[in-house]
Amino acid sequence: MGRGRGLVEVRWIENAVRRQLTFSKRRRGLAKKASELVVLCDANVALLVFSDKGRLDDFAAHTSMEQILDRYERYLLSEAGDVMQEHPELQVGRDNPGARVHMLMAVIFMVQESHGGATGHPDTKIAVGTEEHPGEGHGLQSQASIPSDIDKLHHLQSHSMAKQQLLLVAVVASVLLNAVDVSATAYDVLVKNNLPQGLLPKGVQSYVLKPDGKLEVTLPSVCAVAVASGGQQYKIQFSRNIFGVIQPGSISELHGMSLNVKYAWIGISKIERAGDQITLTVQNSRLPFPVSSFTQSPSCS
Repeated sequence: MGRGRGLVEVRWIENAVRRQLTFSKRRRGLAKKASELVVLCDANVALLVFSDKGRLDDFAAHTSMEQILDRYERYLLSEAGDVMQEHPELQVGRDNPGARVHMLMAVIFMVQESHGGATGHPDTKIAVGTEEHPGEGHGLQSQASIPSDIDKLHHLQSHSMAKQQLLLVAVVASVLLNAVDVSATAYDVLVKNNLPQGLLPKGVQSYVLKPDGKLEVTLPSVCAVAVASGGQQYKIQFSRNIFGVIQPGSISELHGMSLNVKYAWIGISKIERAGDQITLTVQNSRLPFPVSSFTQSPSCS
């Protein structure tokens, strides 16, 4: 019967040259495994590795790193929303300024439930606002309970997991505190940026607004509305998900809205307001509409 390799001690490499060589080799191996996972299982994978010098190496499959991180962010917010529904004690009124704090509590609850607390055990929770007191209870420790090297390694891994979870909570806290105003709607965001609310149809399900102005709006389904300009009727079609960058008086990098031109749907890439006029950029053309055409949100057909 063949002999196994046994346990391999994992510890920090003191020699700087060996450490750099090991890092390069393991990093390439990690990227290779990520690529194999993508090919074999059609998974969507993002990999971030920082060296001890702060150099970043990243890998993203199927799409860009930014899109994967955006998806992850939306997933966290969605999971937090599910937790809020399952635990009414975390809920507050939408007009209450403490709503986002309770939302953050829901995220912390979600992290604890999904990752088994800071130490990886289901009955362990992340302690917030508590301190450890060195020396307490050490006199009761017997010789048999002194941790082995493997136990120390597990302890280090648990600490690493705890740091990752606290970082996750910090990131989500930043998203929640800097994203959309919980008391606002997507229509309010338009009006706040000097754009008419009728640029979106009725029935918006949800939206996410980031500090850099990136806006994502979700509708129940694809829909089309009629808009008049200069005695001529146009049709605007909305995809279920609409993306763009909003700032006062304009929405740029727009995706998910198209205009019917000569029986063909052509994407609208930008919306601008100047005075009482709304201009839609469609390919290389700019079509003007009166603001009054978008005063009220239309119903989808």
